[in-house]
Amino acid sequence: MAKYRIRAAWLVPILALVVGGCAAQPKTASTASKSPPSTVPEVASVTTLKPALKKAIDDDIAEAVATYNVPGAVVGIHLADKGDYTATVGVANLKTKAPLTTEMTWPLRSVTKSFVVTAALQLVEAGKLSLDDTIAKWMPNLPNANQITVRQLANMTSGLPEYTNDAFIKAYSANPDKEFTADELIGFAATEPAQFPPGAKHVYTNTNTVVLGRIIEMVTGMPIAQVLQQQIFTPLKLTHTAYATSDSDWPKPHAVGYQPDNTKMEPQGNNFSIFAGSGAMVSTLADLQIYAPALANGTLLNPQLQAARLVGAPLDKGPEYDQYALGIGEIAGWWGHTGEGFGFTLAVMGQQGTDNSVVILMNISNLDGHPPTKLMRKIAATLKSA
Repeated sequence: MAKYRIRAAWLVPILALVVGGCAAQPKTASTASKSPPSTVPEVASVTTLKPALKKAIDDDIAEAVATYNVPGAVVGIHLADKGDYTATVGVANLKTKAPLTTEMTWPLRSVTKSFVVTAALQLVEAGKLSLDDTIAKWMPNLPNANQITVRQLANMTSGLPEYTNDAFIKAYSANPDKEFTADELIGFAATEPAQFPPGAKHVYTNTNTVVLGRIIEMVTGMPIAQVLQQQIFTPLKLTHTAYATSDSDWPKPHAVGYQPDNTKMEPQGNNFSIFAGSGAMVSTLADLQIYAPALANGTLLNPQLQAARLVGAPLDKGPEYDQYALGIGEIAGWWGHTGEGFGFTLAVMGQQGTDNSVVILMNISNLDGHPPTKLMRKIAATLKSA
C-alpha cells in the first residue's frame, strides 16, 4: 500500500481532535461533504433480520454514507432477539476501487481509551491502584499533579492540557515517521498550563489516557500492550486486536483513510505512536462485536466497579455523547466509545443487560459531523421502533 503523509496545514485542526471525535472544531472544508445526496449508494448486507428491519437499516446506512460522502463503511449488528446483520458499502481505496471486506483491520483511535480505562479499573479491583490516587506519585511534573486523581483521568475532568501543542506539531511535521514514546507525548503536555482546576469541568482530553496508560505500565512493570493482551484480549478471545506502536503492527488487509479537502478526498498518513494510550489500537469487526457488549456490561469488572464506571455527565467540550463516564460514553441509550482521526471514524456500542451490539467503521475523518455517531442514533431509533 502506498505511503501517505499528512499535510502540515492540516495538523492543527486534525490533531486538535486527534482520536477524540468531534470536539469543538473550527469549520473546515469538510462542511462541503455534508450536502444533500445526489445518489443513494448500494448497501450489500447479509442478515437474519426480518426484511422490513433489514431494509430500514440498509436505508439508514445509505443515507449516512451519501450525506457525508463516506468512501466506505462496514456495519455489524447483533440483536439477541432479532438476529444478525452485516453490511459493507463503498470502497477501501478510492484509487483502486478495492472493495471493503468484513475481515479488514481498522484503527480504533479513541476506542482505545475504553480499553486503557478498563485495564486501570481491573488494577483497582486487584488492589494495585485506587481511583482516588493522585498522579503525583508517577507524574510529578504535570500541572496540578498533586490534585488530579486516576478517576479524573478516566472521566475527563483532570484539566490536563493537550499534548498536541505547537512543540508537538513542529516535531511531528519535521519527521512524520518518528516513533514517539508516551513519555515524549506527556512531556509536551507538561510544558503547558492546566486547562482548568481538577474537577471543575468535563473536557475530553487525549492526554488523560496517555498518562493513564503510562501509570498502568509503572504499576504493572509491563508494557501497556502486554497488559491489554493479558487482561482484555486473551480473556475475551480477541484474536485480531492489538496495541500498535508502528504501522507494522497494523495487519493487512486494511482500508485507506480519507479526509475531505474541498471537492476531493485526500488519503491520510498514519503513525500509531502519536496516539499511545489515547488511540493506538487496531481491531476487526468480529472482535469489536465481542468487545462492545463486554464493555457495556462490565464483563471484565465486578459489579461495584462497573457501577462506578457508569457515573457520568455531559461533556463541556468533546465528542457527541449524551454523557461520558470512565472511559465509556452513552449514545441514545447504548454504551461504548467512538473514535476519529487521520482518515477513520468509528462507533463501538453495546446495550446493557443484553449481548446486543452495533459496530460502525468508516474510512473518513469528518471534522464537523462524525458520521458513525449520527448513524448510531439513526440505527438506535430504528431498532427501538422495530
